[in-house]
Amino acid sequence: MTTLATMLAAAQRLLNYYNGDEKTAQNPGGLTGVGGMADNWDPCIQDIGTVANGVGTAMTAASTSEGNAAESASAAANSAQSAQQNAQATAADRQATGQDRQATGADRQAVAQDKTAVHQDRLAADADAQATAADRQAVATDRDAVHQDRLAADAAAQATAQDRQATAADRQQTGLDRQAAQQAAANAQTWDPTNYSRRFSLPILSVADWVKLGTWTAQVADRLLIEMTGGYAYSIDQPTSTGGVTFITATMLADTNAAFPNVAGQYSYLGNSACNAVKFVQSGSNRFVYDVFVSRPAYTNMTYRVMCAGTWTSVNAPSQPYPGTAAGSATIADGNPLGTILTGSWTSTNAVGNTLAMRDSGGSLAALAYTAVGAGPSYYWWETDAALNNHQWYASVDGGVLSFGVLNDTGTAGANWLQVVRSGVTVASIQFSAAVQQNVVTLANVSGAFTPNCQLGNEFDCGTLGAAATIANPTNVPAVGRVQPLSIKWTQDGAGGRTMSFGVNCINVGGTSANTAPGKVNFAVGKVYPDGKFYYSIVKGA
Repeated sequence: MTTLATMLAAAQRLLNYYNGDEKTAQNPGGLTGVGGMADNWDPCIQDIGTVANGVGTAMTAASTSEGNAAESASAAANSAQSAQQNAQATAADRQATGQDRQATGADRQAVAQDKTAVHQDRLAADADAQATAADRQAVATDRDAVHQDRLAADAAAQATAQDRQATAADRQQTGLDRQAAQQAAANAQTWDPTNYSRRFSLPILSVADWVKLGTWTAQVADRLLIEMTGGYAYSIDQPTSTGGVTFITATMLADTNAAFPNVAGQYSYLGNSACNAVKFVQSGSNRFVYDVFVSRPAYTNMTYRVMCAGTWTSVNAPSQPYPGTAAGSATIADGNPLGTILTGSWTSTNAVGNTLAMRDSGGSLAALAYTAVGAGPSYYWWETDAALNNHQWYASVDGGVLSFGVLNDTGTAGANWLQVVRSGVTVASIQFSAAVQQNVVTLANVSGAFTPNCQLGNEFDCGTLGAAATIANPTNVPAVGRVQPLSIKWTQDGAGGRTMSFGVNCINVGGTSANTAPGKVNFAVGKVYPDGKFYYSIVKGA
């Protein structure tokens, strides 16, 4: 078998034998020429055979390879078909595997849910067990409570029995108290000077006198009260002089200073006093025994009674000499009027002297006038629901100046907000000490006209003009002798050019005209007089 290497070597030698130019010197191995035929022919024939044999071998091998290739191709096709079938089978297997995995996952999820359900069932079972234990404990508690209720009921029953016994004892004691009260009532019919005195009346005298009412014997801190009724007249034409109530009070002291009386007190009265002086005169050397004297006016009809701690001995001796100023004696403090017994004629809704202002059915004072009299009379107001240091207001007059102001809650600091100064019957000046603000009255456009009503304010606003308009003559102008300042505002809309006319009583004394440019603001500022004339000037926006 000729190998490829053998065949290629033979072919290379043939090229040396014949290179296309056998007659030249460059063909040393040629088949013609000197030495060529003899030396090169056999090797050339042999190499040709080798090459031919190699070619045949190659052809045979090629044919064999072609068959092998066909077989390989057929095998490859079969392999490819098998591979495709395997791939399809593999895909099917994979799909089945995925389905199996999904099924496995669902099974696992179901198992997990089952485990969760089992866990929840266990928890529920535990909760039921706890609830059962709690119920058992509650039952035990209820049993204990029932037992306690039974004990409490037993105790209540015992207490009821005791209450019944106590009620019986109270009834018995009530009976005894009634008997004691009946006895005390019987005893009260007999005058006992140690606790309560009877009433006494003194004869009327035409002259003033001193009356010795009685003697008071007491201890430290004992007190005395003498109630008197009566007046210094009894004539039918003197009704305000015939009535009154007088109270004499006194206290026995501790005898700590012999230079002073050992008793102190005062007398007060409502209406007219039954006496005009009271003296306590020490009886002998005993600093706890005093004779009581009163000085009564002429024609005084006096009735009195005594209540005291200690002992009261009645004397009721009129026309006594002046008690004097003996050692240890005391003159009771001057009488304090407690008020006046009112009659219907002593109230009034007018500023009538020595009368009281009446209130109406709603509780308001019905007096037609209120007068504060003094060197600097004032009125004060206290607002109960105001904030701290905002409660107190006042109005006062001093030095011909009426002031209105505010005070802090303690009255130690304040400020005026208005002062009015007078000169005789003329108001000289008015001064505000704070900013004065006015309400702005919005005027309505009625058929293209704005009419300012002077009773509504001083500042008016026509708003934004969307068309030409007119400021009509003012209404409700001031009364004769008065004048009112007036300011009227209007604004141009985005288009501008809206003219504002004025009524016949509106007189432009400034001579200027309004600014009609878009968005500009203008004012007519002036004064209104009683004749209805509005004298104004235009203040226009830039």
